[in-house]
Amino acid sequence: MKILAICQALDLSNKKLGITPAWWQILKGLAEQGVEIIAVPYFGKAVKSLWWNCYENPNLTKVSMYEKLEQIMTHLPFYKDQMSFRQKNQGSLTKVINLLIKPKWKKHLEYIIEKEKDIDAIIVLTIPLNQFEGIPEYVKEEFGIPVYYYDGDTPTSLPEYGGISVSFYDNVDISEYEAFFINSKGSESSLKEMGAKEVHTIYWGADPSVFVPLKTEKEFDVGFYGIGDRLREESINFMIGEPSKTMNSSFAVAGKGMGSCIGNAKYIDADEIWYNKFYSQCRICLNISRIPHATVFGSSISRIFELASMGSCIVTNPYNGIEEWFEPNKEIIIVNDLKETLEIYSNLLDSSESRESLGQAARKRFLKEHTFEHRCSQLFNIISKSLSSYSSSEISMS
Repeated sequence: MKILAICQALDLSNKKLGITPAWWQILKGLAEQGVEIIAVPYFGKAVKSLWWNCYENPNLTKVSMYEKLEQIMTHLPFYKDQMSFRQKNQGSLTKVINLLIKPKWKKHLEYIIEKEKDIDAIIVLTIPLNQFEGIPEYVKEEFGIPVYYYDGDTPTSLPEYGGISVSFYDNVDISEYEAFFINSKGSESSLKEMGAKEVHTIYWGADPSVFVPLKTEKEFDVGFYGIGDRLREESINFMIGEPSKTMNSSFAVAGKGMGSCIGNAKYIDADEIWYNKFYSQCRICLNISRIPHATVFGSSISRIFELASMGSCIVTNPYNGIEEWFEPNKEIIIVNDLKETLEIYSNLLDSSESRESLGQAARKRFLKEHTFEHRCSQLFNIISKSLSSYSSSEISMS
């Protein structure tokens, strides 16, 4: 099987797109299933690897200029931040992108398909749907190649949540994709109501060869890594902000865009840390999910599996569907408010045996059920079955 993957990004140096490491692991996992991968980035520069060949971003210069213009505009007094600018001008921005960027992508895909000759399927990895409208249907009609969409940001990407900055789904006919792969079981009905032909939930996971337990000295009692505090401010406050002010313990927060709710915790810029080492230096490792992920059933995120892969002692905010992956109080601890948080932290920090037991149990469960080998095997099987049905359909139509 040969797949052309149009990725949101391939450049790991762009910390604004926190999902990029997950796409690396998925492409690597598919390659290990025997899939030949051709990758093209939608944002940023192309990056080669041992697991895929790649083509350059056809709009690298235009997208960079567009992003710089957007940054300048967001500093005007009319807009408080980048998100408000995008929300208020989404229609106009989409028109500009369709005029400048989409036509070049269409030609670029024609070039790649004709050069490669034997591409079986195209999978689009969380790029703006409304900036790619019409292309999947064109590729299907012109070349007979089915196009699939992988949304790794559900449910926050859906219209009812407005997306992290804007919704990808506004004014888009999503039935032009053969199937959707999403990370949220509870979001399947929303996609079907919007017109998706098929929806398959593939939970996030982690690569155990990447997220490995490191033997290092513990520097922090409690640690958290995240990109932005939006839609999880309350949980950050009762899990980090208030405890950091009242407990005689060391707290650390690493990442980007974290606000004032982290209290007295030490803040470390994402550019200055090695992810594995940071969490390996923490006695207690936090998973703090945004409200949509925490409340919509079975809405997986990468962090929880990465921590389990490293054998971390994991404490999480309330999470609807956590039992899909880990057993509470045996493999993971849930805290609901400040009182519970203070009690759990104190108990765990007093007992290295309890922390180690939780971490070992989480890692054992992870290795049994939640690696990217498991996820990519599931993805490979779904696409293989779909391609078989698609080929049969094409033959009968002809």
